[in-house]
Amino acid sequence: MGGAFTYTDMGAQLTKIEAVNQCLSASGQMPVNQIDTNTTPEARLIVNILDTVQREVLAEGWDWNTEYEVVLEASQVSGKVAVPPRYLRFNPIDKPWQLVRGGFVWDRKDQTYEIDESVRGTVVLYFDWDELPHEARNYVTKRTARRYYEQHIGSSDSLRSLYQDEMDARRLLLDVDLDVGDYSIFDAPDMQVGISRGNEYSGTTAHSGNNPFSNRTPGT
Repeated sequence: MGGAFTYTDMGAQLTKIEAVNQCLSASGQMPVNQIDTNTTPEARLIVNILDTVQREVLAEGWDWNTEYEVVLEASQVSGKVAVPPRYLRFNPIDKPWQLVRGGFVWDRKDQTYEIDESVRGTVVLYFDWDELPHEARNYVTKRTARRYYEQHIGSSDSLRSLYQDEMDARRLLLDVDLDVGDYSIFDAPDMQVGISRGNEYSGTTAHSGNNPFSNRTPGT
């Protein structure tokens, strides 16, 4: 059973303005005191990149933003099964020919949205910045700093250093995720993209879609 890592306590969390200022500092620019519409153009651009990177990282699917065996009910009027906007991914687990299309569950076998029954699946959730564990905030920040520097300054020794910082932050996030979730290395997001390609009904989900806790005995 895992135990070497735990998610960092909420009291030590990196705020969004601190993340923006880290990115500015990495590019040799002055920090800001706010990141609303009255901030600098550079800070606004970094906020946009940060938001994009945050969504990209969340979409990979991690232990802390994945829920298993979530049930969505069909509408009694239309028979459709709506997928909430906060769900970055919903993978039906009982009928692998079902998928999400246009915000609803689509049945590829019957070519219809009219499911007329509940659908059980694995959910990858979108989280706001304040809901992210510290390790995820740290990785998103390092990746944003590298991307901003790369786009606006270009190649240099500093860019290589920023890339190494990004890789170190990702490694820590993976270590924590695998340990807290108690998965094998083959459940990691970096592995699942390749593994899933062998299944015609599979996407690039971080985990297999099955509940990893369902087959465990107590204490394992």
